[in-house]
Amino acid sequence: MSLNSTSKKNSISNFITSKENVLVTLVILLHILTIMFLNNSIWSSIISVLLLFIYFVNSNRTDKPILLFTMISFGLWGTLLESFIMYKTNFCLKYRKPADGLNFPLWLIFVYPFYVLGATHTYAFFSSIK
Repeated sequence: MSLNSTSKKNSISNFITSKENVLVTLVILLHILTIMFLNNSIWSSIISVLLLFIYFVNSNRTDKPILLFTMISFGLWGTLLESFIMYKTNFCLKYRKPADGLNFPLWLIFVYPFYVLGATHTYAFFSSIK
């Protein structure tokens, strides 16, 4: 086994067992479970906000303001774009249980920020095993 191979295994092991990885994994899994079981409830949105709060309080990231801005931006623009696409297709695409007065469920607003969290975390993983 070469030194480079051992180094990669150590960096992967360190990443997987890191506090940040455990935190991101738990927050994303809890968010998925929230959507699965509370998808037609204001509680799914409240729990999503709490999960993001828990993440930001416990994370050691140094770029939290940038990440938060990116999450908000993706949450708003992603939801607006999806809503626009639904409107332009004469609602051929639609959700079974949209929020009152909207053509999308409230939990959708929070899917995009968690997607950003997962994507940036995946990027950090591949960056760590160069």
